[in-house]
Amino acid sequence: MRIDFSMARLSLSNGILPELAVVVQNVKFDSSNRCWMNPLGEVDELRLPIDLFHLLQGRIAISQVNLEHADLKFRSPWEACRKTSFFNEPVKRESEPTAPAAVPAPSVGGEAATGPSAVATTKPETKPETKPEMISGLGIRSLRVSYAPLAGAEIEINRLRVEQLNGEIFKVTGNVNLGGLTFSGDFLSRAQFQVLYSRTKADLAVRGSWREGKYSLLVQADLLAKTFEGKGQMAHFPLSQIFSLMQKYDPAFGDLDGRQAWINLALSTQGPQKIGEPPVLRFDKIQMEGDLGSVEADKFVIQKWHPLELSGAAFYLRGLKIEKILSLFENEKKPASLGSLGEFNGILRSQASGNYELQGEFSGLEFIFSNRGERRTQAIGLMEGRISYDHGRWNMLFEKIRPTDGLFLGTATLAGEVGQNAVEAEIHIEELSLGPEVQDLMSGGGHLGRWAGDLKAQFDHEGLHKLQGQFFGQDLRMEGFEAAKVRGTVSMAGDRIHLELGHSGVRILSDSRVRALLDPLLDSVLAGEKISSLPAKELMMVFDFVPRESLKWRIKPATFADIWVRSEGQWDSAGRLEGKVAFLHRGAERRWSISGHRDNPVFTVAENSEKGPRRLSGEITGGISGGETGASSESERSPDEAPTDEVPTGQEQGRRGEDVGH
Repeated sequence: MRIDFSMARLSLSNGILPELAVVVQNVKFDSSNRCWMNPLGEVDELRLPIDLFHLLQGRIAISQVNLEHADLKFRSPWEACRKTSFFNEPVKRESEPTAPAAVPAPSVGGEAATGPSAVATTKPETKPETKPEMISGLGIRSLRVSYAPLAGAEIEINRLRVEQLNGEIFKVTGNVNLGGLTFSGDFLSRAQFQVLYSRTKADLAVRGSWREGKYSLLVQADLLAKTFEGKGQMAHFPLSQIFSLMQKYDPAFGDLDGRQAWINLALSTQGPQKIGEPPVLRFDKIQMEGDLGSVEADKFVIQKWHPLELSGAAFYLRGLKIEKILSLFENEKKPASLGSLGEFNGILRSQASGNYELQGEFSGLEFIFSNRGERRTQAIGLMEGRISYDHGRWNMLFEKIRPTDGLFLGTATLAGEVGQNAVEAEIHIEELSLGPEVQDLMSGGGHLGRWAGDLKAQFDHEGLHKLQGQFFGQDLRMEGFEAAKVRGTVSMAGDRIHLELGHSGVRILSDSRVRALLDPLLDSVLAGEKISSLPAKELMMVFDFVPRESLKWRIKPATFADIWVRSEGQWDSAGRLEGKVAFLHRGAERRWSISGHRDNPVFTVAENSEKGPRRLSGEITGGISGGETGASSESERSPDEAPTDEVPTGQEQGRRGEDVGH
């Protein structure tokens, strides 16, 4: 160890009090010993009081060392000591007896004697030692200790005193302040501590407070066996201070904020533990309480820390507020489609090999539906299920979902890997109907009926990536459109969703928005004939769209009353619209091109629109940028190829519409 100082002087007073002392200023020391954690220290002033009584007797006696302000920094991790003899040498509790030293026997006639008398059996005479005056005490007014391998780890010790340095057992006392750079928040922890140390044992006792919480710790170490035992307690201790401590050791805890939670616990080591190894801890009680709910557990043991493995743990969760839990992780964002996230009650159990299972129920979850500036809430009164964790993979299963208004019969599952954002979801619906108010809003005064189906999806933090499934509906009425039955399939490739819908028992009522849009077109086809509603046995529609960007549609030929209808088109991300629609009534066909904006479509009579019997090509194609309808246009046929579809009339037209619909 290297020690430097700037100056030393003789002082006759300490403040207003007389004192004869040697004062050393600006003391610096450092050591490259890694087992000492490569320490570096600075002391602004060191005082060595001289005993005046001994000085008058001609002796200089210094029994106390006093320091004003000292900084001590440990620059290397303490794990370096694992390779030293302290952790690796065999345990040796008592000194082994040694044979008496052999000394030469007195010489006889100038020659050394030989034989048994040559070994001395008594100790040689020694002069009595004079025990020099030794330093027996150390006092430090303020000591700041920092640990460089852990950024910001720092404590401050005030009024540190070391007593009985020259005795068999010496004592260390002081007051510890934790806070400042080490932990977040404006509050400091103040604790009194005491250490009793000897060559074979060390005892540590700490008792302190932090904000409104109190804590205590007792550790007893056997330095010969290199083991320790300990126990501790916390009472109404703020969880935010624990998270601040954990963040220094693991960045994964960097998003935790426990300002609204407190903890009570009592723990101890499970028998003697090896110094330098993660301890096995037994919790006799743990309770967390606060605005976010309560968590309680009785006796359990932490067997392993990495990965965490608990033995016999059962945590009882009561009234956990999900939004408060998210704020605990400083993640208060939620989708706009969700209202209250409700609360959770259940039991978390630890299983073998670090696996866990959480079983319980959610209540009070709300989904928000909006249409034309109005909002309605669909509340979920109860969701029962379980979540399991097994070797890095988690699975979530909801077996019972009970809306406050409405009905849900089925199951929902979610699964994923820890550390990955991808989530797989499967939903099986036997029957689903939303609440009356939600149905009224989303259907424009009608109802959405009942639904069933099976869906599979995969998504991550960027959104939906995979979707596939089928669904069925009954008794649908919305915006003047009625369907006795609906069937559909959905799939997803890249960011584009493909949706096929089939309707049976369809009617478009005269007071519907769709009818208001179609009436000007129907008037030119019907030539003054009035139809109160437009019934159809079958209606097939195909959609390809990118959510919130673009959409393509295709209405397969269908017969409404005695009018044959078909259409296709698209709009882009700016809402620019282009498409075609055709009506066929009693042998006369009318075609329109569609343009404008999706919220304000414009219909223009097509140049090739005619009245009277003519031959048709089946599907409307051409003129739609990027459209793929799966049918050939007249321009794509060879000159020698005759059109295949004749204009249906009368009963033939009705039958043809039914066949195409299927």
